[in-house]
Amino acid sequence: MIYVVSGIHRSGTSMMMKVLMEGGIKPYWSKLREKQMMRGRDEYEINPDGFWEVGQQQYMQMGFTSTVPDESCIKIQAIGLPILSAAKGYKIVLMRREPEAIKQSYQKAFPKDNFEAMYPSWPSHYWQLLDGVKGIMEARRDVDLIELWYDDALADPHGAVDKLISHGFPLRSPKSAALVINPEYRRFVVNG
Repeated sequence: MIYVVSGIHRSGTSMMMKVLMEGGIKPYWSKLREKQMMRGRDEYEINPDGFWEVGQQQYMQMGFTSTVPDESCIKIQAIGLPILSAAKGYKIVLMRREPEAIKQSYQKAFPKDNFEAMYPSWPSHYWQLLDGVKGIMEARRDVDLIELWYDDALADPHGAVDKLISHGFPLRSPKSAALVINPEYRRFVVNG
């Protein structure tokens, strides 16, 4: 079994990786990718506890998960989920967040990127991507997928951890895992 954290940029995926790690699941990630993501940052600390991910070039290769040890957790963007090898079973937590909060967070984290040019049909692009990927993954017999909203996790960390446990995520230290979910990290709130 491989435990997967997914979503899109700025939706709480790094936080969720840290939750799984603190809960006792060993991470599979790239130290090189971590250095690349942290290079050239100013005083704005976009992920204080790390990114904990592998690069897209790595996870978009067919058969990538054959290199991932069983009972590990990995983080990949939602676009990479449909090509996960069928060789192993997966438990996936798909993180969701309000699109406007994602946009604001992304613009602050990556000010040199032109968000509107990258995502001209935002937020419909967001909903279509996640809903499409969710449908594909739920149709697979080797996948158990749950959705978790970023704001819900921040509002009730213990409830979020309990939801993971009820879906078979083997969190041996649930209290430690819940402590990782820090509402102070939410710097962009959309009132709606």
